[in-house]
Amino acid sequence: MTDIFKEEEIGLSINLNTITKEYIDKLSTSIANSVMEGNEYAIEQYIKAKGLAEVAASIMDKIKDMAINEAENYSNQEKIYGCGVQVKSCANSYDFSHDDHWKMINQKIESLKVILKEREAEMIDAVGYSQLVNSSGEIIPAAVIKKQGVKTIAISIPKQ
Repeated sequence: MTDIFKEEEIGLSINLNTITKEYIDKLSTSIANSVMEGNEYAIEQYIKAKGLAEVAASIMDKIKDMAINEAENYSNQEKIYGCGVQVKSCANSYDFSHDDHWKMINQKIESLKVILKEREAEMIDAVGYSQLVNSSGEIIPAAVIKKQGVKTIAISIPKQ
């Protein structure tokens, strides 16, 4: 198996003592410039970046609780690798489903959401037509494109 994170020719070095937005921007700009200059293939660098992002997310997920416990020993003014660290409490989340009145209101909202989705589908169907009339004879206005769709890339990292 090829190690996609091992750079032998140019070397990729991340200085953990210099974690700043500026440093991250310079490093990413350097890699992007190398691609734009034809020294690297964009898709390969994109896949490596995706892999690094998933490695980072996985590490953070696995050690988050331990990191929180350690961070509680630091003051808000202390820096670790130049970075400020704060432990913050998130708001509670609540469950209201045991209340009959709440359930009744929620059911009404959910049924209205179904009706709304049906109406949205009709309006999307009307896009591209000068006029669209539904089964009850109502003229359906076309949906207005709020934001044009764009292309993206999906990377599937294999399990093994």
